[in-house]
Amino acid sequence: MSRKLLPLTFGIVLAVTLRLGAGGWAVVTLDTLPESVVGSTPVRLSFTVRQHGQTLMDGLQPKVVAVAGKDQVASVAQPAGQTGRYVATLTFPHSANWVITVDSGFGVNSQLTLLPLPVVAEASNPAAAQTAVGRGLRLFVAKGCVTCHQNSLESGNTSLGLAPALVARKYEDGHLASILLRPEAVLTRSQQPAGAMPNLGLQPDEVTALVAFINNVATGIGSR
Repeated sequence: MSRKLLPLTFGIVLAVTLRLGAGGWAVVTLDTLPESVVGSTPVRLSFTVRQHGQTLMDGLQPKVVAVAGKDQVASVAQPAGQTGRYVATLTFPHSANWVITVDSGFGVNSQLTLLPLPVVAEASNPAAAQTAVGRGLRLFVAKGCVTCHQNSLESGNTSLGLAPALVARKYEDGHLASILLRPEAVLTRSQQPAGAMPNLGLQPDEVTALVAFINNVATGIGSR
């Protein structure tokens, strides 16, 4: 690295460091994202909370709120028995597209709003099947990726802009899948100046959908 680049590099790292340390923020990650649920049936939603996207946090009092038009249901989440994991139970009174927001209880920029969840009248009449790209878009939001990565999804969430923007085909599918499965083994420190990408324990089908979305991000934004 040339001497001319050193001040610029140091300035970027310093700015990111100051932003990370300025106030508390946390990333909410939903464990499992249902494609649809049945109304009037209790639904358990479990999730983790990571301070600065890294450290799993106990001792919080998260709240989960779902809204459809003028109707609202809410639940106070309880510890789920593992560090940083919580669970809330919601019962949707009728079929509609419900917007769920998980407030971690850890200050500003520490909540997550999911894309609308279809609630159907009965299991025999499920919502329309999602494409891999559409499923990946929903997972990108539900897993909390939307919190750190720069994006223009208009998901109702504020991106902190600490991680790279979505760029289709930046990595080929196999390499991108490896990053999502085991970021700690694939990404170098220089590729993550704002901090290490956490291993979210993604399932293979989730990785497949996320790869489909990220590498087709232009079309994915219209696949809600």
